[in-house]
Amino acid sequence: MKIKLFPLGKTVALLVVFFSSTIQSNAHNDGVKMGYLAELKSKYFLLDQNGKVLKELNCIYAAPFSEGLALIRKPSAPNSMGAMLNFPTGDENSVFIDVNGNEIKSPEFKRANPFSDGVTWVEAGLFNHFLMDKTGKQIAKVNDDWLVDDFSEGMAPVWLQKEEHRGQLIDPALLSNRWGFIDKTGKLVIPFDLTYANGFHQGAAAVRDKKGRWYLIDKTGKQLGEKYDDVFNISDGMAKFQVGTKYGYLDNQGTVVIKPDFADARDFGEGLAAVKIENKVGFIDKTGKQQIAPQFQDALKFSEGLCPVQIAEKKMGIYRPHGKTSYSRDFRRSSPILRRTSTRASRR
Repeated sequence: MKIKLFPLGKTVALLVVFFSSTIQSNAHNDGVKMGYLAELKSKYFLLDQNGKVLKELNCIYAAPFSEGLALIRKPSAPNSMGAMLNFPTGDENSVFIDVNGNEIKSPEFKRANPFSDGVTWVEAGLFNHFLMDKTGKQIAKVNDDWLVDDFSEGMAPVWLQKEEHRGQLIDPALLSNRWGFIDKTGKLVIPFDLTYANGFHQGAAAVRDKKGRWYLIDKTGKQLGEKYDDVFNISDGMAKFQVGTKYGYLDNQGTVVIKPDFADARDFGEGLAAVKIENKVGFIDKTGKQQIAPQFQDALKFSEGLCPVQIAEKKMGIYRPHGKTSYSRDFRRSSPILRRTSTRASRR
């Protein structure tokens, strides 16, 4: 059996292909063999890079690969509460598989993050939370009231769960505004003095204080630069920031590099960033100099020399600066390339 990996722009009715990375980010897959998953009529398959089915997976859910491993949820009999309410209660058994479909040896668990920075946070029971490495080894216990986001550069945002919501499958970001950071030993290294926190990138993290102001911090929690209405994650050495309705860019020390003169802006990638100039989107370099004339309705960021762009309401495609641009009327629906990926805690 072979499932076709459709080229970009083709409409896929029943097949959704999950790649271990998209054009937006290959950071978690450097030196790691790529894995491919597909869903067809509520069944999940492991594929090779040519779309050939390697095996059917015995699972009711499969997440995209991250760092060579993918979380799958194996079928199990629903408990009485789940059967009565006709929805999953989080009691399903979950494991991680490698790109060959083999389970890594680890305790079965209710939920876990994708692997990042070689580590995942696992909830194996109501009072059993821990950090696990890619061999399935438990490396640190985690306080049961802490919910941990993805690791990057050795640290992860963590936020407090209200006691009355402990063990519930609910977005804790709606329930608590006390955020800090832990390291890979499970130790709290930046206290719960923040009201929101994103992960570290190139030594800096975007966080929010109790007055709703955003700024960058270093790994000791020290403020870098000034506070603004909004600050986004570091990407390609630059962080987008907002003052009123205008956007500019900071470096990873919080220094203003490009003044907030743009009505809209995207992250930097490969030295370029999409910005809105007089209702059209073009690209600037890290000095703020225009490199690609405004001509698009919207665009994301460059990766591997390509950039997803929108020309008209239903005309989208991949922009190649030195070649022909490919367009499709159904691009956004049929391809994962334009989906803006985010983790459970990180909004950007």
